[in-house]
Amino acid sequence: MADLDGKLKVFEPVAVLQMLQHIQATGELELMVDGNAARIYFERGNITYACQMAPPWRLGELLLRKRLVSEGDLKKVLERQVQGRRLGELLVTLGLIEAEQLYRAVVEQIKEVIYQTVHWRSGTFRFTHGCAPAAEDILINLSPQQLMLEGMTRFDEETREYSPPVL
Repeated sequence: MADLDGKLKVFEPVAVLQMLQHIQATGELELMVDGNAARIYFERGNITYACQMAPPWRLGELLLRKRLVSEGDLKKVLERQVQGRRLGELLVTLGLIEAEQLYRAVVEQIKEVIYQTVHWRSGTFRFTHGCAPAAEDILINLSPQQLMLEGMTRFDEETREYSPPVL
């Protein structure tokens, strides 16, 4: 049962994130919009984990983009992946990446979820106090305020980049 819920057109994601930080909330914030959903986990007001149903890119794609693994190595690991084993865990176990590289990639992936969701203007949100991410998830400790500012700045820059010229 949700402890707080509402519509994103009334309470935008930034306002909800700020409030949860301000009251030092611990739990799960779920944002739902147009068949997509994101879950953001808080511990005493800071973000510890986030995931999105339709992420901008998966961990494997991110590691390829950063050239931390080769396409061949990633394909082999994905073929050998057993149900329940995490891709990052396998890559570290096999010595294909370092644990620190995995951690940095997960932080970037979590930040990307926040950057995407702060711009959602329709849909709903639901906060459930006390919920925590799965035990095998890599947890971080980031200030929502900093992530929101970075996300909004990035959005403004992208909007300016792709704006058609005014005639």
